[in-house]
Amino acid sequence: MAETLESGGPAVEATLHASATDPGMFWQPDEAFFDLLRDRRVTRSFLAEVVSPEAARKAESAPLKAQKAQLVAALTVRNSSKGDAWTPGWLQVPPTRHVEGAACPPADAWDRIAGLFEADGTKQPADQDLSRKVSAA
Repeated sequence: MAETLESGGPAVEATLHASATDPGMFWQPDEAFFDLLRDRRVTRSFLAEVVSPEAARKAESAPLKAQKAQLVAALTVRNSSKGDAWTPGWLQVPPTRHVEGAACPPADAWDRIAGLFEADGTKQPADQDLSRKVSAA
């Protein structure tokens, strides 16, 4: 079923939330992940999470290749010593952004549907629209 869902869409986020699935249990950063990682801001955000905010600040002027090498080394040490797998924010439930204000399809999708999963029972605008459509049908 997972292969049929739109990547980064609200159906994926709703399914992950409803089924309490942790994508991090099935994913680890591989060579392709680092090859596709080209945003310096995101790479520094990863370094801040995995190593420290200070390490990310120090790496700010380093070439992207050096930043990625530092991240690979830090993840190797972290995963072998702590047994604590790291996942990027967009693979967490609910997904988070690494760069405030930047596009992040999973986080954008979650923002659109989060109100459907509120525990307080208050109707969100999306719920009210859905109620009107259902009652009109």
